[in-house]
Amino acid sequence: LLCSIIYGIFCHYRYSYCKLIKVEDFSFFRNLFSFSGWSMLGGFANISAQQSGNILINVFNGVIANAGFGIASQISHAVSSFVNNFQTAFNPRIVKYYAQNDILSLNKLLLKTSSISFYVIWIISLPLLYNIDYILKIWLGSVPVYASEFSFLMLIYYFIDSTQAPLFMSIYASGNIRWYQICLSVLTMLNIPISLCLLYFDFNLISVLVVRIIINIVISFIRVFLCKKIFNFCVKRYCFNGLFRNLYVVSVSMFIMIILRKYFLCNTFVDVITNCIALIFIVSVTVFLIGFDKDTRCELMEAMKKVVLKS
Repeated sequence: LLCSIIYGIFCHYRYSYCKLIKVEDFSFFRNLFSFSGWSMLGGFANISAQQSGNILINVFNGVIANAGFGIASQISHAVSSFVNNFQTAFNPRIVKYYAQNDILSLNKLLLKTSSISFYVIWIISLPLLYNIDYILKIWLGSVPVYASEFSFLMLIYYFIDSTQAPLFMSIYASGNIRWYQICLSVLTMLNIPISLCLLYFDFNLISVLVVRIIINIVISFIRVFLCKKIFNFCVKRYCFNGLFRNLYVVSVSMFIMIILRKYFLCNTFVDVITNCIALIFIVSVTVFLIGFDKDTRCELMEAMKKVVLKS
């Protein structure tokens, strides 16, 4: 509350158009509370699904397995928060293009933001996945059961979210989020009964996260469909120039990682550092050559030239 008051005072004196006025059209509040209410519904569904996973794992397998789930959550949240901070810079432009009805620029920005977000999280995550066992051993000493498996699946979950974040931001920019939040909430809440049934019938613990990933993929298709309906989103270009190109980069990177794992071990700290540097370099080159089209590569080259000249 104090921070909000300080923000209000600052904006009042800093910006001439930021003034307190008497509101006579109360329909504004109705729209505002409607938007906030549907957003809260989606947030409630997400929190419920996440916390229910912790509770179910704890009930069916005890605190040791739940500790592994907690470690995986910390790792994945650290990686995803980095990407979320990066994506925040693009959100005002997404809202701006939608408000201006500049659909061509909006489609280009969504495709570019989705691809770059995915590549950033992939470059960070691949060295982590390659050395996950050694990193967990150094970090924790005694590694909880399923910690590495949970970490792998949680990162896959956030891979999907990283490509979808610009899309749900564009849906929010439209203000028409009622059916989006209803579909999102219903599907997200399905995590609870499905996971409960699987664990009750003695399925593996990782099935909890597998269910979450599958439901997230279904939500992704719904999100793309809604974007197509709301502002004529170019689905074909998004799939071929975005998703399929991303999968191609992942395939090449995984092939290189398998070769490295065959010939290079991770027995010492020096091995881990060497592998991380090698993987970051190889994946970055792969992303630059395969992940980006010719125009984007030229833009990146120009940006790097400017940075070099300034230094």
